[in-house]
Parts: sequence; structure tokens; C-alpha cells
Amino acid sequence: MNVMKRGRDPLAPLLAAIEAAPRIVTLCHTNPDPDAIGSQLGLVNGLSTAFPEKTVRAGTPVPANLAWIAGARPLTPSPTITAADLVIVVDCANRDRIAGRIPAGTRVLKIDHHPNRDRYAELGWVDEQYSSCAEMVTALLTAIEPAAITTTAANALYAGIVGDTAQFSTPETNTQTLATAAHLVAAGADAALISHHVRDLTPRLRQLYGYVLSHLTVTPSGLGHITLSRTVLRQLQIPFGEEDIIVPLLGYLTDVRVWLVFIATPQGTFRVHFRSKKLPINQIATTFGGGGHPLASGAFVDNFTSVSRVIAATDAYVSAHR
Repeated sequence: MNVMKRGRDPLAPLLAAIEAAPRIVTLCHTNPDPDAIGSQLGLVNGLSTAFPEKTVRAGTPVPANLAWIAGARPLTPSPTITAADLVIVVDCANRDRIAGRIPAGTRVLKIDHHPNRDRYAELGWVDEQYSSCAEMVTALLTAIEPAAITTTAANALYAGIVGDTAQFSTPETNTQTLATAAHLVAAGADAALISHHVRDLTPRLRQLYGYVLSHLTVTPSGLGHITLSRTVLRQLQIPFGEEDIIVPLLGYLTDVRVWLVFIATPQGTFRVHFRSKKLPINQIATTFGGGGHPLASGAFVDNFTSVSRVIAATDAYVSAHR
């Protein structure tokens, strides 16, 4: 199909690159969430529909806890990427978090809604005004061919939007987001079923919720924090990656203004989730080598000593902005 020329539209270079590529592989970030997987699978299905002559494959494996986004389709092994492929990386701000090996000389496109501090791609469409990468992918597919958003693509993309907006409760949720969600439902997305899946709690996750609520600390400033060590995760039998579902939990508490969730990684470091109801906290994340959105950021720290430093710095910041 011929892609319409779009002048200075930021989509124009991406559309031209996609049209010219005979083979496309999509990747997202490590430890993927619903937005990463939904964006990847929605893009693969949409491009396969719009360009049936092309080979379009998902390169990042779907974790077991997000298999419902893939639906009834088999979860095939990730393909080997060659320099002849066009690689589209979705929802991944940093090169070192890409879940897949990209050979030298491969053409790379980046579609992301996080701050563009790592410009690792030859072509990029990065816009922090979007609520999710899935919302951006919906816009891209609509620009290519509205009919490319099949029921399968709509379900995956709707799951991404619902996941990253915490069911339309984040500040990035706006009229465009809601209109996009409505468009996907009109295309066949099962809104009720997807909302249930996003909230699914297995017996193990139920135990994790109980642990977090009974062990979290809330300081007088309104900072809530919880640390999930490797010992705790082993005791609760929570595989790494499945514990992210509890990150919004602390925000439901009326005495919490800002919250930190520290999760031990298999490598022995800690992934830090910075979250806030109103007070911007991305500058604190940047101080510790991370970054992200004003009210939702992340970082990695080395050990329990660093965890204590993050807590102290964040508590001082929250106390100074009461």
C-alpha cells in the first residue's frame, strides 16, 4: 500500500521506513508491563494486516503473567534479528533496557512516551504528552490504515492503555486518551474482560498484597515505602516481574502523598518505583540515575544502603513541600 505523504508530521519518516522494509521485528523493554506487550503485539498484528506481504514478528517474549494479552495465539520463541530487519522498539526509553539483541548496522525505530534522554534509534517518535505507548501505536496504525486495527490489535492496545493509565486515573489521561480507548472498543476491544485481567490477583499475589499492607512504612511527611527483598519474594513465590502489580497499591492510601516501591532484582540490585499523587518526583529519580514522568518514574540502586539514601532524600523533599 502507498503511505500518504504527511509533510512535517512526525509520523512521516516512520511511515516511510515501515513501508520500505520487507521484514520488521518489534522489541520492548525488559520485564515488560501491559503497555510494552500490548504495544508490541498490537503493532505486529496491525502491520501484518496492513502489509500482508511483509514478515512482521514480535521479538520480545511475552511473560506468562501477560499471556492473556496474546489471547489464543501461541507464544512462539523470539526470532533471531538480522541486520536486514527493521527493528521497531516500543515503550523503551533506554538502550540498555531493550529486551533483545540488535546486530550492529540494523535500522532501529523508537516509539515511546518517556523522556527522550537516550536517542539510541535512527528514527524516533517520542512524545511525553501521550498516556501510553499503546495510544501512540494506535495513532500510527490509524495513519497507515484504519482497518489495520483488528479486534486482536484493539484488545492488545486497549490493554496497554488501561495498564499504563492505571485504568484512566493518571494525569496523562486526557480527552485524546479516552477517545482512543473508545475507538479501540468500537474496533472490538473487550473493555470489561481486559479490566478484569489487569486487576487479576492470583493466590500468590493476594499474599503479596497482604505483606505490603502489613509491612509498609508511612512517614509523617506522607511518604510511603516498602522494600521487597529477594528473600521475601522467594518466600511468597513471586517470580520477578509479577510483583509490579502492587506498585499502585500505596497510592490508594489516604495518608500517602508520595510512595516508593523497592523490588530486588535477580542480579541483587533494587528497581525503584517512584510514584506521586501530585508532587513531581522525577527529579529525585534523576538524582539516582533514573528518570521518567513527573508523577511516575523509576531507577535502579545497588544495595540496601542506597535504598536508605533514596528514602531519606525523598522524605526530605516531600517534607519540604508539605
